Amino acid sequence: MREVLASRGLPVAADAGAVVALAERLELLLSIYAKGERPSGSSDPYALRRAGNGLLQILWERGWTLDLLALLQRCTAHWEALLPHFSVDASALAAELAEFLRQRLVSLLEDQGVDVDLVQAVAGEGLPLESILTDPSDARQRADLLAALRASGELAGVQAVVTRAARLAEKGSLDSTVLSPAGVVDASLFETSSEAAMLQVLEQMHPITTGKDAGRHAALAQALAASRDTLAAFFDGEQSVLVMADDGKVRNNRLNLLSVLRNQAFVLADFSDYLRAQGAVDQAWADRPLWNRMSLLNTARTGFFSSDRSIKEYAQRIWKAESYPVTISCEMDEPGRE
Repeated sequence: MREVLASRGLPVAADAGAVVALAERLELLLSIYAKGERPSGSSDPYALRRAGNGLLQILWERGWTLDLLALLQRCTAHWEALLPHFSVDASALAAELAEFLRQRLVSLLEDQGVDVDLVQAVAGEGLPLESILTDPSDARQRADLLAALRASGELAGVQAVVTRAARLAEKGSLDSTVLSPAGVVDASLFETSSEAAMLQVLEQMHPITTGKDAGRHAALAQALAASRDTLAAFFDGEQSVLVMADDGKVRNNRLNLLSVLRNQAFVLADFSDYLRAQGAVDQAWADRPLWNRMSLLNTARTGFFSSDRSIKEYAQRIWKAESYPVTISCEMDEPGRE
């Protein structure tokens, strides 16, 4: 085993056991999903959630970088060829397993005490899976970084500016992949110094957002925090601007400035899903009859997650055990005792 791992450029010695453990958990997920079984509610008879958690925890603890999306695509294609009688759809299976692992990553981060909104910002349902599973360790590092920024009090100001920019940027048409202001922002259309200052910040952050070094997210967070006042001045202050100007060219130019800022900041985290969810919560809370109904139904439906139902399901699906009526009689130790 040691020689095989070394020949393929993989870690050896103590790490060999971790590689085997990764393979074991991946094989379990692939085989059970390929046969059509899925964990649901409180039912997880094959411990698939535990396997998914273990896979991610091994990567985190070892500090390994592994493109899980590419690995899943390769493995499911092999499974499709290996097990033709299962009628495996490789692409669909890879996508389903990727979403399952995203959910496990979210659960692990929340279990570790990371605030829900920060977890959603780095691994939320609306984010591209590429930004989460291409390097799961990177997602965890970003969550830890955001938590540290919140603890230091620096996150709130940055989040406020980025959130404001993101909401206005939705009125523009710039693609979310554009990270450089070059070619999309025309400095000759600037009317205030705050626009020029914003452009300077974006130009400084661009090489950070496209870098590949391990400290890029910390550097981006520091750059956003350091530029907080400059970015805020774009919206408020003596040199603030009216983004939705009457002149179409000026308006589009300002929207592009905000769009590039949004795109650069979202390399670190995307708060848009959380903001939409929070807005829905606020709206539901304002409708008290609706809120009360939702609360009552939520409470009433928890009965499904009882231990009796879970044990019964295990007995039927896994142990294949039939129920047997038992008559219990109770003999009194003390005469006359009820």
